[in-house]
Amino acid sequence: MAGVFNLIWSLVECEKAAQAESLFRLNQASFSIRFERLDAIKCVWLEGRIAAALGEEERAERCFREALASYEEVGLPAYVAVVSIDLAILCLRAGRNAEIAPLIEETIATFRSFGFERDVIGILLVVHEALKKSQVTEALLRTAGAELLSSQGYKERILG
Repeated sequence: MAGVFNLIWSLVECEKAAQAESLFRLNQASFSIRFERLDAIKCVWLEGRIAAALGEEERAERCFREALASYEEVGLPAYVAVVSIDLAILCLRAGRNAEIAPLIEETIATFRSFGFERDVIGILLVVHEALKKSQVTEALLRTAGAELLSSQGYKERILG
C-alpha cells in the first residue's frame, strides 16, 4: 500500500492529477482498512493535494485543515509545516493572502518551541519576509515546501 501511496503522490507532483485521483479512488477503501492513524492522516493530506491539483479548492481546503488539525493533535510539527505550505498555496491561488501570514507565523513559533534547527526555521522566515513585502509567490511556497520535506529526511517519513 505504501508503494501505491507513493505512486499517487508522485503523480500529483508530476501534474498528473486526474490519474492520481483515479488511482486514489480505486485504493481508498484499502487505505482506510490497512493504514494506521498517521498513515490515514497522510491519506487525507494526499486527497487534499489531489483536489488542489484538480482545482477543487473547497475539498482541498477541507482536507488540508483536517490534516493540519490531526497532525497538531498528534504533535508532529514538521508535518504541520508542510501541510501549512500546501494550504498557503491554496490561499494564494484564491487571492486570500492575508490568511497566509498567520499559517507561517504559527509554524515558525511551533518549530521554535520544539527546538528545530535554524536552517529549517530559516526556510519559513524567508517566506515570512516575502509575505511582509507582498512578494510571496507560488514558486517560493513550493520551494519552501520542498526544502522542508527534504530537510532532516521528512520526505522519506512522509512517503515511507
